[in-house]
Amino acid sequence: MEDAGLQLKALRAGAGCWLPFAVVRPGTPSSPELEPFAKARKWQWLYLNRDDRVDIIRYREYQAQRDFGNVILDRWRIMKLSVVLIGFAVLTLSRTINAQVIDPDLKIQSIGSFSNMRFTEEHQYGNEAELWRAGDKVFGHFFHSEGLAGDTPVGQLDDVQYDPKNGALSFKAKLTVGLHSCKVHRDIPSHDLFKFEGKLKTDSIEGELVHLEAVDNNQIISQEKVILKRSDRRDSLDNHLETYAEWGKKSQSILAFRGPKW
Repeated sequence: MEDAGLQLKALRAGAGCWLPFAVVRPGTPSSPELEPFAKARKWQWLYLNRDDRVDIIRYREYQAQRDFGNVILDRWRIMKLSVVLIGFAVLTLSRTINAQVIDPDLKIQSIGSFSNMRFTEEHQYGNEAELWRAGDKVFGHFFHSEGLAGDTPVGQLDDVQYDPKNGALSFKAKLTVGLHSCKVHRDIPSHDLFKFEGKLKTDSIEGELVHLEAVDNNQIISQEKVILKRSDRRDSLDNHLETYAEWGKKSQSILAFRGPKW
């Protein structure tokens, strides 16, 4: 079908339909009003009516349609942003609910240190947990060492869940044990994440300990059954601390030096 030298590339749709584009056939005279569009090679919208006549939508009409499309796109972007913000709010609320809220003036009591550390002349290997109690809340530190003794990497216990009825205990801890290198990173502080699930007994902590590297999408480094026995070693903090606020202040001073770098 031709009209004023215009060759349409579209499927015939019977009744009136919108055609996505048109191409001017070389060497064929065309209507003056088609010249600007042919030279600019802009995609325009054409309308095919029942009489097979072609009506050109003027540029201003095309511009109006494009602006309408931009409005729809903007609304879609706003909707996606709203979904992201709602998801972030839910995640933040979830973390707040899971986090322990402890009155800073609450009296505290040391439960003890539990360890499976092995020592040589210059090195130490293993894990240790220091637990404290404030009311029905349990908190503390987790240590992990794979090398030289002294200045053992430490992290604060997070997401602690404790049931005094059966001794069920679980927690997470972020540490930086050393440097991490892979195909993407080279010699950056490691993002060591430890997850424990087991039981707190009178003289030990027993359960499963998982060690993950958070930089590599929580790739599992090790997963093992551990028994951390009550230790007589002096707590890293002063056992004479009386309130949670005092414990927090001491804890921050230790974490600033030996704590996680992420």
